[in-house]
Amino acid sequence: MLSRGLARLWAWLMFDEPLSWTMFMGMLVSLLGIIIIARAQATLASSAQAV
Repeated sequence: MLSRGLARLWAWLMFDEPLSWTMFMGMLVSLLGIIIIARAQATLASSAQAV
């Protein structure tokens, strides 16, 4: 899912493709979701090892 956002950002930087605020906000929401899931998995993994 993040690869689409990165591809859009790269196209904007390299080829001057249009990037609207809604597209940018969508990329941020996706990134925040990935960060939340990654932290939750890391927390579960560390608590499972502590037991």
